[in-house]
Amino acid sequence: MKNILYSLCILCLCSCNNIVDVVDEVKSLSKQTIDYNDYRYVIDKKDRRGYVTTDNEIMNGHYVVLRDGELYEEFQIKKGFLHGVHIEYGKNGSIDTQKSYKHSYLDGPYFSYYPSGVLKYETAYKNGKINSAEIEYDANGKKSRVMETVDGVAYDHMYRNDQQLMSIYEKEIEDETFEIIMKYDNFQNIELILGKKTKEETPEFYVFDTNFEIVEIVNAQIDPQTAAYYLGMLRITP
Repeated sequence: MKNILYSLCILCLCSCNNIVDVVDEVKSLSKQTIDYNDYRYVIDKKDRRGYVTTDNEIMNGHYVVLRDGELYEEFQIKKGFLHGVHIEYGKNGSIDTQKSYKHSYLDGPYFSYYPSGVLKYETAYKNGKINSAEIEYDANGKKSRVMETVDGVAYDHMYRNDQQLMSIYEKEIEDETFEIIMKYDNFQNIELILGKKTKEETPEFYVFDTNFEIVEIVNAQIDPQTAAYYLGMLRITP
């Protein structure tokens, strides 16, 4: 209470002519517990969620939401829009997701969790768009997948026990665009590189060396045995 009163005094000194802003700021300093049925949201022309009470009053403040008597979510609202941390809860009050918003656009860190509390997924947003690598984790907290864009190229990396197993991405080779699948061995060395031209609908694929020189061209219809051999090398053994 002392901290809230102190903040109120400072706000009054700085903005005596705007009582509404002062009241809204004080509300944001304390949590208000409400029921899931006490509010609703509408979508505005900018595709943002605007939150209002069941009496159509614009919401403002820090809310803890209960549903059927259990913790459901928690969010911060500024003049009707999500602005701050938004937490969704699972069973037994465990955190399911934790996001950050600015004016109802995702902006900042984004996390999701397994029921055990172990981190499941993380990324970050800027103005509603993903602005960071997307990282997935297994139930033991080990990295299992990373999706990222580097210098305009989208990469999809797969891991097991934090060791990289495979990468998928597009690469320009001799003025042709290939979808590349790169397989790694247990020592993180490149074991196999396969590629297929993105603009061609043919059963052909290419085998490359580590310098991306073509080693072999395989037609799965003409030589299914060789195709099965290379594709079998892509399998991930337990």
